[in-house]
Amino acid sequence: MDDRLSAARRCGAVRKLLWPHGKKRRGFMHGRRWMAAALVLLICALTVFGIVLLNGGGSAPAAEAEKRSEGVLALSDFLRTYSDNWEILSAGTLAGMAQRLMSEPFEIYARITAESEGLKGIGLPIASLPASLHVKYDLRDFGFRLNAMGTDMFAACVTGDELIAVPADGTAQTAQVPVSGDVSGDMTLKDRIGRFVPLPPKGLVTRLLDILAESVPEECTRMELGRAYSPMDQKDVNVTLIHTSLDAEALAVTAAAFSAALSEDAALYDEAENWVAETAAWLGESGVTLDNLLSQTEGGKYGKAAVTWKVYRRGETPVGFSLSADTPDARYDVAFFAEFDAGACAQRMEIMKDGVQLFVMEMTADGGEGELTAEAAQNGNPVNVKAAFRLGADTSDSYHLFVDATVTGRLLTENTDTLHIIADADIDIGSGLGMLASENGWRDMTARKNEK
Repeated sequence: MDDRLSAARRCGAVRKLLWPHGKKRRGFMHGRRWMAAALVLLICALTVFGIVLLNGGGSAPAAEAEKRSEGVLALSDFLRTYSDNWEILSAGTLAGMAQRLMSEPFEIYARITAESEGLKGIGLPIASLPASLHVKYDLRDFGFRLNAMGTDMFAACVTGDELIAVPADGTAQTAQVPVSGDVSGDMTLKDRIGRFVPLPPKGLVTRLLDILAESVPEECTRMELGRAYSPMDQKDVNVTLIHTSLDAEALAVTAAAFSAALSEDAALYDEAENWVAETAAWLGESGVTLDNLLSQTEGGKYGKAAVTWKVYRRGETPVGFSLSADTPDARYDVAFFAEFDAGACAQRMEIMKDGVQLFVMEMTADGGEGELTAEAAQNGNPVNVKAAFRLGADTSDSYHLFVDATVTGRLLTENTDTLHIIADADIDIGSGLGMLASENGWRDMTARKNEK
């Protein structure tokens, strides 16, 4: 594929490869409604990226409270506490293995059994399907292969900036993936993901949150007592809420103050501008710049747009936050709670649109054992997942993972069905696993990267 292809065309090629029947989406800057939603999305993005970057990345320095929004400071405090607790938890088997997967070469081989009467509904004369999953990353190439009843159903490999996919018919398809920087050498999975997905530079989110804390009017935040669901206790408990609410007028004031403060810091502005440009190119929206975003928020007419967030504390410990955003098109609600106790953790996330639950997930883990429940709905089709997992360390570099999961919904046919999945996986991490490109099966795939 021609190296001169734009980032937008590369993204389009990848989307066509993965979703060949997908429809072309409208530009996210379409229409004047972006003006009302710009600051809403900014706050949401800061929250999400804060969790991603601070998780395992060390604590951010606490901001001074003078003339700063208590609501933003409380949100920063939650993210910092979550990061610190996750680092402590990483000494355990589960989180420790997860961190090693992000920083070392690994190979996973899983034996899977799927049982469902729905298998007969798609033409298979059986109700139990044996399968295997093979995943490998050697710090250079990433490979994935799914086999069912002795037949390769799907295989994919990312080598350099190319994605090679081989469906069951054996016909290889390739697409060039947009990247930032050189991806030809060895690097950890965490660093490689950062080359494919334009995450903001370390420290950028913290500094933007500091500016946001100085920009939100103090009178928009209040403290109150309330009740909230605890994923650790699995019941409602007493909490202190730091409640911040920005109506259209407050959004306009906050946007103007934020834009002015950011513009005064040339180095920070340049760093944010580069990140926005990289993100826009990755999304295929070449016309989006930091100047565009700021100009859309400065002095804008926000109509009925509003943003509200709450930070929940049990005693002095922040345990969660919720965020509500009213845009011209819909109302969105996101809630995330995380509690830690010694080597145990309990987390819950919920996403709603216009009062309708789109997704909810609850997970508890203690050492190497845990449970996960999740429910998602799309087009009126709810899918429920309930899983139990157990992870143990065979040696310092070898782990064994057992998962027993039940999935209920319209999965294989138009009728509601139950799919029972048992996975028994061996996970090897560290040096000495060999290179993916030199192994049978993978070798043929990686050799295709020079075929156009």
